[in-house]
Amino acid sequence: MEKNWFRMFYIDISIEGMMKRGKLGQITPIIIVAIVLVIGFGIYFVIPEGQIEKVDPDVEPIYNYVQGCLEESAKSAVLDIASQGGYFSVPEENFNGFPYYVKNGRNLRPNNDVIGNSLSEYVGLAVSFCLKDFKDFPSFDVSGNEIEVNAVITDQRVDFTVKYPLKITKEDKVFEVENFKYIVDARLGTMINLAELLVNDQIEHSISLCLSCGQLISTEYEMAYNNLNLGDGDFLHSISDNKIKINNEPLEFNFAMKLEVGG
Repeated sequence: MEKNWFRMFYIDISIEGMMKRGKLGQITPIIIVAIVLVIGFGIYFVIPEGQIEKVDPDVEPIYNYVQGCLEESAKSAVLDIASQGGYFSVPEENFNGFPYYVKNGRNLRPNNDVIGNSLSEYVGLAVSFCLKDFKDFPSFDVSGNEIEVNAVITDQRVDFTVKYPLKITKEDKVFEVENFKYIVDARLGTMINLAELLVNDQIEHSISLCLSCGQLISTEYEMAYNNLNLGDGDFLHSISDNKIKINNEPLEFNFAMKLEVGG
């Protein structure tokens, strides 16, 4: 039988990992060298350089300007979209701007694609606004096509990749750049997973709140969980992360759920 993660306190201590670690002495030197090489190549390809493209020094001011706009826009996007429960535009079913994740027994929680698209939309608009048509660079003639943003959410970070084809002219030289990338360290994916568990628990127990959730989230994930009674069965739920901050601000994920009250 599957354990109800929220409604039960349990400790699952496994010795499987220790047994596996005890076999490390049996690994041959050749395998060890192979592992080191794989890790080395992994680090080389996973850790990005300061810029995703090699650009001519003449246009580095433009490239760095776009990259700076992307970095600030990406961090703001994660903070703002999380505070609105994963939406750029708040859906019709909401309580004072906070989207319902559960109402009338229905699961209204957005999936990762919806949240990723909200992040992408936010960043695309924010970057465009930030650039101000490159008016701060009168010595350059810059023209660009539409900005395409893709946001990928994982447990520990959000990866933003941007395709923004730019044609940059300076004096008699013409340059082209188009690829930008930025990673925001944030446990947004973990928060989304926790919200899903809260939603599933609420649907299973439609007339009561989970009293053990806060302690479990705090113990297992080092996050804070609170719910605020808004009246008439409405509760505002908030998961916040003070461990990994963005611009020195804790990431906060908010959404509303409605208990079934009355007859």
